[in-house]
Amino acid sequence: MSNAFTENWKLIRDLRLFSKLQVAVSLTFIKTNFAIFRAAVLGLLFTIPLWSGTAISQEITDPQHIAIRYNEKVIETHQLEIAYSQSLTIPQEGWQATSVNALRNLNDIRPFKEKPATVWLRYRFDRSKLDSDQLAFMMDVSRRGLNIYLNGVDIFAHNATINDQKNTWNSPIFVQLPRQTLLAKTNEIAMRIETTYSLGWNGGLVSVGPFETMRKIYEFRHLVDNIGPRIITNIMFYLSCAFLLFWTARRKDFEFLWLAFCGFVWSALNWHLFVRAPPFDPWFFENLASLLNYAFLVATLGFTGYFMKLPRFKAFILAVSCLTSVIAIGHFIWMYFLGDNYKFYMSIFVISIAAIIYYIIECFKRPTLEKLVATMAMVISVGFSFHDYGFLTLYWRGTNIFMQPYGSIFLFSSFSFVIGMRVVFAFNNLEKMNEVLDSEVKMATDKLLILEAAKRSLDIAAALENERGRLMREIHDGIGSNLITTLAITKMQPSSAAVVPVLQRAITDLRLAVDSLEPIEGDVVALLANLRHRIEPDLNDAGLKFVWKVEEAPPIEWLDAISSLHILRILQEAFANIVSHANAKTIFVSCAAALQDGRLGVLVIIQDDGSGLAEPARANGRGITNMKTRAAAIGGALDVASNHLGTKVSLWLPFDLY
Repeated sequence: MSNAFTENWKLIRDLRLFSKLQVAVSLTFIKTNFAIFRAAVLGLLFTIPLWSGTAISQEITDPQHIAIRYNEKVIETHQLEIAYSQSLTIPQEGWQATSVNALRNLNDIRPFKEKPATVWLRYRFDRSKLDSDQLAFMMDVSRRGLNIYLNGVDIFAHNATINDQKNTWNSPIFVQLPRQTLLAKTNEIAMRIETTYSLGWNGGLVSVGPFETMRKIYEFRHLVDNIGPRIITNIMFYLSCAFLLFWTARRKDFEFLWLAFCGFVWSALNWHLFVRAPPFDPWFFENLASLLNYAFLVATLGFTGYFMKLPRFKAFILAVSCLTSVIAIGHFIWMYFLGDNYKFYMSIFVISIAAIIYYIIECFKRPTLEKLVATMAMVISVGFSFHDYGFLTLYWRGTNIFMQPYGSIFLFSSFSFVIGMRVVFAFNNLEKMNEVLDSEVKMATDKLLILEAAKRSLDIAAALENERGRLMREIHDGIGSNLITTLAITKMQPSSAAVVPVLQRAITDLRLAVDSLEPIEGDVVALLANLRHRIEPDLNDAGLKFVWKVEEAPPIEWLDAISSLHILRILQEAFANIVSHANAKTIFVSCAAALQDGRLGVLVIIQDDGSGLAEPARANGRGITNMKTRAAAIGGALDVASNHLGTKVSLWLPFDLY
């Protein structure tokens, strides 16, 4: 029992330690995610006031448009001039008016098409409109290498070698204009672009202004368009790996797999914005990367739909996957043969709007906070993507920065928020389970202790029983045999006739002592039966008649061998007094359950029809005193009543000693 108790206690302790370890690991994982997302969201919110300082307007048609940035005048415009030439010198003729946004129409150069001539861009500004002598030039978005000339002087080369083209998307061009090259009035900035497959222009502003002001604008744009998205992309990639590992540990929770898939696609979609040297053909690299928008749509809708546990989810996401796959293949074929056409992305917009409407309807059918948060995150993420689509193709300014890289913050934050709610709910349940477990452990411990005590009691009882059996055998085979042998020898010697009764009484006493050692399991009736068996024949020989009236009585739990011997001695003394002093003819013996002083017990009565106790002193003699002492020793009560009709001895034994 001791070993079982120890093993059970170790098992319970190990289970509780394992639960605490699981809670600690889960808390660490959730806290890490929340810390990362809190930093990202705070950083995003911190930039909102800065966005308000940038232009959110339509295309600027005035080449000399003055804007106030950081309390300084800055010339901003979308208007440029473009010319084509086979020469590496600035063309003198053939210039045509265009805009920065219109340059994206020149990006649809197919791989097999004849390579274009060198493209020249020109921008003229009036220096007298600016208050500073130290000026800088900046272009918002330019993905290709180029050379920049100021008034015919080559002042900057940005990955200009045609054999070493670099991808510089989301990295604005910032150039300080040399004072010695600047003219007092009109200045000309020319840009030569040589590329084998695309101009790589996605719109934006051309700006000239004070150097410190332009540097602040550049640093902010570089932060929100380049550094911030890089950091978030790396974080999302790490979290996607973590969620994938989490899914491998819990294969039934497909939310983690969908979120990991969504994060990997999103990271790959943003990755091509920062890779300066594409791993394979630049045209294929950029266009295949742009086609990831379709995969991102499937991943976003799949994660949100599965997370919301939408009905008919499998059929819905299968239909969306097939539809977007067909559109993506058609888009790629179109790009390869006819050039890029961003109008294909309108299909993503239509599918997204239809899915959002479907999700909102399902959300209102069975509204929960989880569904609401997931739907809002998807709407924000898709909305950011179409913000950038409008920024690139519809020529609107929006927030003047690319928002898609920040969309994943809301997507992952919504999931972490809901998971956090689930974790809190799980922890509350775990605390309740711990309380129940503590209660059950206490109950199990108490039961084990009781069983252990019971086992010890059984062991002691078994030891006592074995010892009692040994003593009974020794008394019977040793002292008993000797007394019987002595009695037999004495009976054969007439001169020893007076010794025979003494020996017979000694044998009877010995037999009663042995009977008291017999296990009777608290049954007083069985004890009286043994007594009757031992003494009735001898008393009958003495001329006494017995009348037994014994009823069934409940067992007395505390009745052991010692108490049994006390009872037998009390009854033996009562019978001896009747034989010696009562001159009785009949002895009446009764036994039944009885109530005394409000307590239940067993009442044993021995009554004779003799002459009674003639002398009062005899009622308080040594024999009766010893009988009362024995009764008190076992928690009982003895009463002796006598008159001319006989003597009545009553022995009451309680069922409960307490």
